[in-house]
Amino acid sequence: MSSDQSHTHAVPDSESPADSGSGQRSGHIAVIHVHGMGNQRRYEETSQVIDGIDSYLTRSRQAGRDKGAVRRIEPESVPHHSDDARSVTYIGATYLPPKNDPGPGNQEIRFYEAYWAPVMANSSSARRVFWWILRQSPRPVSVYFTPWRERARLRRAALQGLAERRADWVEGPARDLFDRLLHHYEAFGGLAAQRDYPEGSHAEFQEMISQQETGQMRDDLLELSRDWLAAFGRTQLRNFGIIVTILLAMAEVFGLLTWTVLELLSLAVGMAARMNEVIPGLGEFAEEQLTLDWSTAAGIVSTVLLSWGLRDFLVNRMYDVEAWSTYEETDEKHQRRAKVLAETTDVMRQALKDPDCGRVVVTAHSLGTSVAHDALLSLRRENEVAGGSDPIVGPLPLFKLRHFVTFGSPVDKINYFFESARSRSHRYRRVIETLRGDIGSVPFARNRKPYVHWINYWDEADIISGPLQSPVAVDDLAHRVDNVHVAGRYFPDPGRSHNGYFRDRVVVDGLFQTICRNAWSYDDLPLIERRGYDYDAVRQGPGRGRGHALKLHVPAVLAPWAGMVWAGGHVLGAEGLATGAMWVTLGALGAVVLNGVVNWARGGRNPV
Repeated sequence: MSSDQSHTHAVPDSESPADSGSGQRSGHIAVIHVHGMGNQRRYEETSQVIDGIDSYLTRSRQAGRDKGAVRRIEPESVPHHSDDARSVTYIGATYLPPKNDPGPGNQEIRFYEAYWAPVMANSSSARRVFWWILRQSPRPVSVYFTPWRERARLRRAALQGLAERRADWVEGPARDLFDRLLHHYEAFGGLAAQRDYPEGSHAEFQEMISQQETGQMRDDLLELSRDWLAAFGRTQLRNFGIIVTILLAMAEVFGLLTWTVLELLSLAVGMAARMNEVIPGLGEFAEEQLTLDWSTAAGIVSTVLLSWGLRDFLVNRMYDVEAWSTYEETDEKHQRRAKVLAETTDVMRQALKDPDCGRVVVTAHSLGTSVAHDALLSLRRENEVAGGSDPIVGPLPLFKLRHFVTFGSPVDKINYFFESARSRSHRYRRVIETLRGDIGSVPFARNRKPYVHWINYWDEADIISGPLQSPVAVDDLAHRVDNVHVAGRYFPDPGRSHNGYFRDRVVVDGLFQTICRNAWSYDDLPLIERRGYDYDAVRQGPGRGRGHALKLHVPAVLAPWAGMVWAGGHVLGAEGLATGAMWVTLGALGAVVLNGVVNWARGGRNPV
């Protein structure tokens, strides 16, 4: 954390409502939940959030650890903030703290939901979405060979990841190297540097550092920049390996199923021929109706897969990602994205404009985390257009926002695949970056200091989620997401891990603390002499140790490659190699199946 953070504290100024102990503001608490992808039902996921908190408090009280209770949970409707002909419904609740609690007493909570599922419903075909997914597969190669100056958001994310991994052993002034290097990179993207270093390569970036720094500082920055490049390269290599493995597994599964269907068709024709004496003409009829070729078998497999849920996954889930990630305004899908953003910002305005609202917590799951993130940045632009002296104060009181809590977020993956478009125009890249905003801008920051505490819960078994690093600020790594890893299940299950956050005690405890207790707020921070306010003191990451998902990831990755060696051994006549690969493949598949069985039997690690 840089030394300039000692000049300004994160608490609101005199234009904000008065505090009442530990950063708790007067008035009710508004929780705005943005649901994830798929055909969600209105209020369903928000109800899961409330149920999780209610169950957590009930079981805590039964175990002798009274933390209060949530009562009077029922829906209520109020007039729309700008249209009297419309109404807005929220789920109201009252938090009753335990006896002798020194806090502010009973707290009214209003749970709003940003419901955008109808905007995306029934809008594409499975074939179209499938080919759209395949077109994203070359991204690691194109990213790796892009000039170092471009795809700046991805570069900064890699540096943030490197800083987080080094946090345990880099202390004092050495930590400022990251911010200093980031400042140089920001300058490297400027017009002056573009004229002096037209190729924009990493070698030119190091040349610029060498010309602007001297002595030990120059040597340290050059070493760190080389580590940065290596970390970025390893990420692209890992991503390339993951994508190739997934494509290989898909091809092998589809090929195996197609071969199985073809064998079954051949068996059916043979049985019909043998029954010709009993049923004359049956064999000829079977040969005419059952075409024994790969295309017929592949068609049957495709139809079965689509009817068994693949179509639902592609059309009702992945299309949400496709449409939301469409930034080209000439594409019709962009209009759906705009409607989703409008629906979400309207709900946020409803809560923020209520004069009786004292504090706002935004929660979001899955794709909804990206929607909520963009919506919050969009509200910042509205305040800037209004011309107020402080864009966090008004006309929309964004200072009420204190926490942003996300679960199973794909924000980094969306930034990686869709928000890192290239352009030859330096000015275009700068304009887009400025308009887009990041965690270093309002409402996430105020006076260049962290303001909204973004807590991101993720599980390495959940392949959609991950630690979020791409939202890092352009010029200061102190503005970062608080990534908290949770190991939700004894034996990892990607689907249940992604959908199980609201049933995990660690996550629900975090929700309770942020919503009902205003815990881990940047309002009250310890002051460190000559270093500023200690934002790390309220950060909850990194959470539970990683590595538990290896028991699933290792055999899942090994199986398709061993299967390829098995098939190659048969083709080349290397039967010994084929036999060994066969046993490896069967062992890996058996481990995956065993994981599923044990995972189903043991359930979650931290049930609410």
